[in-house]
Amino acid sequence: MGAAGGASEDFYREQDFELFKRTAKVFRVYIAVRRINKDSLPYIGASGYQPKLVDCKAKTAKSDVSINGKRYRTAGLVVDCEVYRLQVAELFTAPKVKKSLDAWEDFVATRKRAPLSFYGPDGKAPIRYDHGYTYFTQLDPTHPHYGCIRYAPSGAGRGGKYIHADYDLYAVVSPDDTENVFVREERLGQPHSRSKHQMNVQNYITSHIPGLINHGEQDTFKRDLEDEIDLFYPDGKRVDAVIGAEAIGNLYRTIFRNREMRSAKDETRNMPIGTWDRT
Repeated sequence: MGAAGGASEDFYREQDFELFKRTAKVFRVYIAVRRINKDSLPYIGASGYQPKLVDCKAKTAKSDVSINGKRYRTAGLVVDCEVYRLQVAELFTAPKVKKSLDAWEDFVATRKRAPLSFYGPDGKAPIRYDHGYTYFTQLDPTHPHYGCIRYAPSGAGRGGKYIHADYDLYAVVSPDDTENVFVREERLGQPHSRSKHQMNVQNYITSHIPGLINHGEQDTFKRDLEDEIDLFYPDGKRVDAVIGAEAIGNLYRTIFRNREMRSAKDETRNMPIGTWDRT
């Protein structure tokens, strides 16, 4: 279904790739997974790092970056686009700049990330627990992750973990019923939607690799065919790379039997109502 962008196995740790195949077989579903930022893979399970949550819209960087001759380890991690406003094209590649900046603005709009004015001249945040922020920027220029975002749910401005990419579900589809039926709700204060089978897949995956799936499938809330996904088949063996709008559109017409995608986020029917609905 398209081989551009590399082999499917390149976008997963070996054990994760096998786990997705096994999950598809256990629940007898197709699982379409958006390809992860490969630079995030070494951080999965490492101490001091964690996957993105549903309230973190910001993108992970595609490369490391140099400032004043010092190289910072930003690839695979969520970075502060205010700190790196002059390096966004280097961090995300030119074609992804707009999408990355839009995602950053969505993240800032949650007001969960401490603004840069929160920090002292030494780049350190004050130690207090009543400010309401859960995301913080590393502003120590001697730190290898300078400019990266940390998650600290306790509100401790100097603790937390750096954030890497998670595995994003594009679709979870039963071969017996491909209609796009879903629940609309909220998670962490964010609009959220999920299909009938999504929680089975999420819970099974995260019981083995905690935190690696944190939200519902893309096709329950967004129409975006220009993407790169891997399709895990219900037989637990076959995996296809499905690359680009033409290949994804063909997948939905054929294997998914004209399954409909969800409307864009500003469509009124996408408001959380907490009941089952149909596209």
